[in-house]
Amino acid sequence: MSRQSYIDTFFWSDPWIQKIGSAQKYLFLYLLTYPEGNVAGIYEVTDSQIVHDTGLDIEDVQRFLAFFQEERKVYRWKDYIIMKNWPKHQNIHSPKITAGIERILGTLSPDLLRYVVEVDYQYPNLAEYIENHPLKPRKPDTLSNGGDTVSNRDNEVLHSTSLNLTIRDGPAPKGPALSRREECEIPSPVVDKSKRTFEHALGSLRRAVGMEHS
Repeated sequence: MSRQSYIDTFFWSDPWIQKIGSAQKYLFLYLLTYPEGNVAGIYEVTDSQIVHDTGLDIEDVQRFLAFFQEERKVYRWKDYIIMKNWPKHQNIHSPKITAGIERILGTLSPDLLRYVVEVDYQYPNLAEYIENHPLKPRKPDTLSNGGDTVSNRDNEVLHSTSLNLTIRDGPAPKGPALSRREECEIPSPVVDKSKRTFEHALGSLRRAVGMEHS
């Protein structure tokens, strides 16, 4: 879908534009006028699409994008382009413009939105937007357990296993009696997967319910 983009004639007088090479100017103009771009200056475009549209070599595209990032002008996140200073050149006093930018921000994944914040994306209302739309915290890949590392999967198994370690007062439930060893028995696939870690965690659970003698 076509859209209209307006480039200020000051573009050619900008000190940064004047110091970069012709091919870099060309790529930067392409990013400013990309057909699938938007009012936020945050959009998705692959390297191969850039190569197809501009005729530049893939090596040059990747090198120029890395240079733009070093210069803190354009950031790359996976296949996304983030034009850091784009909002500065928009009419931020227009409710239509701010609504458009925030609509785009609302479509971004939590990780991408977090990255947008980290690179100091120049939207004046960004802090307010984040305050009203809190970022979800990252889920840790591992959890600490007494110096050992337990994966999320093992942690789920530990929690589900701990439910079987409850010691009941009063008469035992009907059915075959189980020894404490049988009640605490761990499935062999889990032991095989992380025997040392699991035994360490199991010892902690036993001590917590008073099943291990000092």
